[in-house]
Parts: sequence; C-alpha cells; structure tokens
Amino acid sequence: MASHFREEAPPKPARRPRIVRVIGWVILLCGALLLLSPDIYEASYTFQSISQTDIALKAIDAVFDDDDEASDGSETTSLYDSEVLSVADRAASSRPWLEDYNERVRTGQGPLINDPFTFGKSDQSFAATGLADAPVGVLTVPAMGCEAPVYLGSSEQNMLRGAAVVAGTSAPLGEDSSNCVIAAHRGMYFRWVENVKVGDLAELRTIWGSFVYRVVDIKVIYPSDLSEVAIQEGRDLLTLSTCHPYGRNKKRIIVVCERDSSAKLDAATGVLPSLLDAATGKRALSSVTSAIERGDVANQLFFEDCGRLLGRVLLLVVLVRLIVAVVSGVRKAVCSRG
Repeated sequence: MASHFREEAPPKPARRPRIVRVIGWVILLCGALLLLSPDIYEASYTFQSISQTDIALKAIDAVFDDDDEASDGSETTSLYDSEVLSVADRAASSRPWLEDYNERVRTGQGPLINDPFTFGKSDQSFAATGLADAPVGVLTVPAMGCEAPVYLGSSEQNMLRGAAVVAGTSAPLGEDSSNCVIAAHRGMYFRWVENVKVGDLAELRTIWGSFVYRVVDIKVIYPSDLSEVAIQEGRDLLTLSTCHPYGRNKKRIIVVCERDSSAKLDAATGVLPSLLDAATGKRALSSVTSAIERGDVANQLFFEDCGRLLGRVLLLVVLVRLIVAVVSGVRKAVCSRG
C-alpha cells in the first residue's frame, strides 16, 4: 500500500497578546492628549472666564438699561446676583476718579507705566476705584478668537483671570487724547495675535460705555519703548500688548487700534469657547500656513500648532479604533447568544 503523506500547512504567525495591543492604543491615546494639551489648557481658562465675562456683561446691561423694571429692587435682585449689582453700582462712583486719573496720565503726572510681564505682580494703581479685582468690561477681537473679561490693573491675579488695563496708561472711558493699553498673556487670550491684520475690528464693552476700534498698526517693540504706547493728541487709542515671540519674554508685540465711531462689530462674529468652536482648528491651520509663508518655522508656536493638528488626527484614529472594537464586541456577543 502506498502511503499518503499530507503536506502540513505552515504555522500561522502568533498573534500579539491582547494586553500588548491595549497598551499600544493607550500609549497612542496618551500621546494624542499630550499633543492636545494646549487645547485642553485653552479650554480650561476659557471656561473659567465665562462666569466673569457674564458678570461684566450683566453689569453693563444693568448700568445702561433704561427699562423701568430695572429700577425695581425686587426685580433687579432676581435678575442679577450681588456681584453684578456691586460692579454696576460702583460704575458711576468710580468715573470721576478715573477721569481725573486720565487727566493726570495726559499731563504726565500719572503713575509709571507698569509692564505686567516683568514687574507688575502687585499693581494697586486702580485700588481707589473699588474695582481693581472686578471684571469691568469685555474685550472682543474676532480676528484672534478673543473674548476676554477686562480688569483694571495688570496685577498677577488679574492677568490670570483675563485681560488687564496697564497702570500708567489711560482708563477705558473712550476719551480723546487717551491710549488704553490692555495686556494679556500670549499663551492665553492673545495667543493668536499674529492673525490680526490692519483694518480688523476690536470691541471694548465696559460699564462706562462700549467702543469699537479699528487696527491701524502692528509693531514689535522692546519693553523699554514706552513712547510706542504714549498718548497721541486728539486720538482715542486702544493698544493690545503681549509677549513676543511666543514662549519668550524678550519683546512685546503691540496692536494699535483707533476708535472708529462708524464701525460696528457684527454680532454674528461672536467668539465661542475655543474647544467648542470649529474655528479653532482653522486658526491652528491658519497659524501653521502663515508661519510657512513667512519662513518662520523655528518658533515654538509653529511646532505647538503642528502638534495640535497631529493630536487631533491621532485622537480621531483612536476613537475610530475604539468604535470598531465596541461594534465587534457587540457582534460577537450577539453571535454567541445565537
């Protein structure tokens, strides 16, 4: 009898243990979250400022609302909490002091200009108003996705809360021959400052009035160049200031805006919290594209924004894989029961 030999199939490659695959995906998820840490940080301070922005906006409404119902104590109490009422009540009483302060700044008798990024940690220049730790307004700059509560005095605490009026510069009263310098950290509300262009609009709503400004100049200066933020006779200026380049404290980038009484900020351009706003990804992509066009690809912001985009891709891959795993598990469970 002839013997028959059956050819054996080659052994199948051993599959990686499930635990190894899980660890791999966990590492990938951690990497994505690390790359997205700027987004997470941005979302955290944005959400923290929402309540302060809300207080400022409600206080502005309380000050300028001519409706008879607003004068009724019981009605007002039901609409605004005690902090809102406190800010609104101090609006009128603080104005004479601020007008006198602005006059002293105009005549060179005001306090020294306080650079919040070097020596402004305990600024008390506006303490006499009783508003030094309260949100007195809201700054909106759609071009850089900024909607920040505004405080009087660029103390360390105020700079962590939002944008702050720099001591030694004009208070935001919308007066001629004034230059209100508002500073904010580059890693927070003024992160996208390089997206701003001449002609863009900025709106400053305060408990003393609301004003729209148009960007007229953008400069990079040294902190000692105080003449660049000086008052210019007859002009109502708003100057936005933050560190430059991103991640370093060597210079300042300033955005000089002049009041434009005929301009109006379209309500449709309102700024949402960045994590919920689809424009965040567009801003990151725009920042990367602009840096490449300028040949400025060695700065920290460029690499951080590239990381943001890569982090979003990795997170999407992990989520898709997780969905596939869940669907596959459900199918197996249904089949096993069948």
